[in-house]
Amino acid sequence: MDHWNPAKALTVDMGLRIQWNRVTGTAPPAPRIGAAWAPKALGGLKLSAGFGVYYDSATLSLLALSEEQSSLTTWYAPDGTPVGSPVQSIYTVNTRDLRTPRYTLASVSAEKALPWNFFGRVDLTSRQGSRGFAFDQMAVSPVLNEYFADNSRYTSYRAAEVALRRTFRSKYQWFASYTRRNRRRMRWCSTPLRTLAESAIRRAAGVGCAEPDPDVGMGAGEQDLVP
Repeated sequence: MDHWNPAKALTVDMGLRIQWNRVTGTAPPAPRIGAAWAPKALGGLKLSAGFGVYYDSATLSLLALSEEQSSLTTWYAPDGTPVGSPVQSIYTVNTRDLRTPRYTLASVSAEKALPWNFFGRVDLTSRQGSRGFAFDQMAVSPVLNEYFADNSRYTSYRAAEVALRRTFRSKYQWFASYTRRNRRRMRWCSTPLRTLAESAIRRAAGVGCAEPDPDVGMGAGEQDLVP
């Protein structure tokens, strides 16, 4: 980490992190930079911004799926008789085909002292993820569903926050904030899930498809995996 003051009212921090990922066998660089500027001419206004690259690690739940026993699913008619043959579901994880999930985080904020001892702050945050781990349905037959781990998951998070606080008698603080956010998780695949029952079970394993909704705006909530 390097701390630099190119001007009296400007501060810049820069850094680089490299972390070995044993699962994917890679050590990608993760640069970070942040800056703060508070000139006297702006009357106590402080502006700051930052950008960084981060990498996620593989979880044990992902790796353990390929080591667990395969499941057999049987469907029944309303009268209790079986419908078709049992369907076997297996999960395969080949670490040599996986890449380390990557995230970029960017933020911009403004702080200023206001009249009557109030202090205001505005924050804008964007977090974009790519190459997230998921399972893609590769083999489909009347008796077998086979899933392979890949890097097909993408995430997007944007937020805007306005905060206001005031300190009374040098020790009591009043604080209020309002946040609008938009978060999406999506992945692309061409093979739909077979049934809604399977969809509910596989959501936890990251199996399924989702497409972005262009009508979802700030504060509208989250787009998750859908069958």
